[in-house]
Amino acid sequence: MARLPRNPATKDEMTEIQEKKSSSKIYKEISSEHRKAELSALAGRLGREVKKPETLCLTTCSIDDLQDQVQVLFDACEETGTLPSVIGLARCLGYSRSGLYAFLDTQAHTENAKYLEIVRDAISDGLDSACLANAVNYAYGIFVQKSVHLRVDRSELFIETPQYDDPAGPVLSHDEIVQKYLPDEGTD
Repeated sequence: MARLPRNPATKDEMTEIQEKKSSSKIYKEISSEHRKAELSALAGRLGREVKKPETLCLTTCSIDDLQDQVQVLFDACEETGTLPSVIGLARCLGYSRSGLYAFLDTQAHTENAKYLEIVRDAISDGLDSACLANAVNYAYGIFVQKSVHLRVDRSELFIETPQYDDPAGPVLSHDEIVQKYLPDEGTD
């Protein structure tokens, strides 16, 4: 008679099985413990970042200082394997997202605002590339592109007709009609 495999009976056996599972890539992808560990690490990192943010004055800083600070964001994203975001950009500069957008709206003509618009476009392009490479969930990518980067997925056609006081069209004088429709008749 074939014996069924026995279930682990001791804490040590259960811990050993759990450790074997936790090293498995498939287990990490579906495990709530792995997700909990990832979220815990993320929450800790975010807490440390917002504890004492260094604010860069966007209206008075040099473009070189701004570029250096933006590079800090991209280097951190490269090191941690995360995508840069506009909210991450704002946090890296010491601002809220709405504070960054207020600067971009009110100071759009400045060199720093123009540079930050290019950075924002690069972040959007990176998200597009990540979606196309299946590195990011498409639904998430579409949501972020629409909500943060103001993309739309509809086509609109606006037809404007000239507005006249008379619904039949503009009122032309006799000479204007002759000139418009019979240009050869007016010159004898």
